[in-house]
Amino acid sequence: MEICKLQQCTGCFACKAICPKNAIKVATDQYGSTFPQIDTEKCVKCNLCKKVCPNQIEKKFTYPETCFAAWSLNKADRESCASGGIATGLGRYIIEQGGVVFGASFLKEKELELVFSKAENMEELEKFKTSKYVQADTSNVYEKVKQELLQDRQVLFIGTPCQVAGVQGYLQKPYEKLLTVDIICHGVNPMQYLRQHAKTVCKTKQVSYPTFRGAKDYAMRFFNKKHELIYEKDAYEDYYFRAFLCSMMCRENCYVCPYARTERISDLTIGDFWGLDKQTLKESYNGKVSVILQNTEKGEKLLSVCAEGLYMEERTVEEALKENEQLRKTASKYKDREIFLTHYPQLGFDGAMKKTCLKREIMQLKYKKTKWNIKRCLKRIIGRQDR
Repeated sequence: MEICKLQQCTGCFACKAICPKNAIKVATDQYGSTFPQIDTEKCVKCNLCKKVCPNQIEKKFTYPETCFAAWSLNKADRESCASGGIATGLGRYIIEQGGVVFGASFLKEKELELVFSKAENMEELEKFKTSKYVQADTSNVYEKVKQELLQDRQVLFIGTPCQVAGVQGYLQKPYEKLLTVDIICHGVNPMQYLRQHAKTVCKTKQVSYPTFRGAKDYAMRFFNKKHELIYEKDAYEDYYFRAFLCSMMCRENCYVCPYARTERISDLTIGDFWGLDKQTLKESYNGKVSVILQNTEKGEKLLSVCAEGLYMEERTVEEALKENEQLRKTASKYKDREIFLTHYPQLGFDGAMKKTCLKREIMQLKYKKTKWNIKRCLKRIIGRQDR
């Protein structure tokens, strides 16, 4: 039995979570993507999996009512978050009101395992910070979300649009106390790619978690369980990060994503405010700025009660759409994606990437940087001699 068309499956696994017979397991295809696999001997054909699958049910999309350029007024949040610290600000309010927040974080005690978990205090909320350019495991979060809602607690769920759709599908009805925030998504990459890349570049060292963005830079960094840095490479010189930036290694469904559009599936949408001219802001500010799209009345109410901790300046929706392509269209397959997929089953991640144009592009970038550094050194030497 097919739950949905394979090329449309997002790997949300709402189907696995709802199955009363535990007949669905996580399977990985030859390209590293995860999909639901049905055990036909256990399956009783109740069709609950189809009833909760986001690809099989009608989804409610709404055009953003208001757009804001925003950042947290908490300096620590601004410095430690990937963008303007909005998700942390929203989460802080929910926790202060006795609610819970669900988000994705790496399990620091394990090796590259990204899962959804709940936060009930600020220490737990901290682990949701920073960008994660890889797919998270959602299969165990749905029942936990429902349990909290049944206890009449306020729940804030933060994830990609397809993960939000998975929660909505699993619940099968709206809950007044559920608030959803989707993060503008540029495509999801299989975890298998990141694990293989880490094994290649870190060799025998045990990797606990990565980071992709620093306070002022974009770089691929791997850390061990003691939070010690064991690998660091500029975003454009690292195969994994560069492949992410050019959309070469997304899941196949990302290239036909129904959520990459202006109409949104969540109460709020957040992300980087790309293309914003900071000179036009009413408040002088040179830090990281987030975009907030307020999509529903519930989203409006959440922003109003969080307003004391956030700077929010209204902008036009059109301004946000201009440079955030994923608010208008799906990711485009990079030119050598098929070459990567052809070689991946035999060569693994890094081996397959070296067969693509990325190898040449990275070498050219290194050559240009070396040439520039040599010129800069020569100018310094000549300058000293002239003196």
